[in-house]
Amino acid sequence: MPPVGSKTWTALVNLFKRPWFFRVWVIQEVVMAAKVSVACGSQSVSWEAIVQVARACQKTGYLGPYTIEGNAAGTHSAAVIHLLKEPKQEAGLVELLRLTRSSKLR
Repeated sequence: MPPVGSKTWTALVNLFKRPWFFRVWVIQEVVMAAKVSVACGSQSVSWEAIVQVARACQKTGYLGPYTIEGNAAGTHSAAVIHLLKEPKQEAGLVELLRLTRSSKLR
């Protein structure tokens, strides 16, 4: 884990603040894809790594020294997308709307 004052935490918070995590087409593409990588600038990471960080944040409420509430809301979207990617995951329309209510059509 990076030290508390590390710029890595700030970079992760900025990543999870990006509107990308809240776009409906992103949810659709990631859920349907067999393999996903996330690229931001010159950096690239596997979807599995994004999910691991997001799930850890959802458990603790923190991303390093930052609270995720108001700082890294994309962690919730990543966790929802992961849930929807699970085999045999069948959500009804109302459940899908509830899970993705913070998403935006863009």
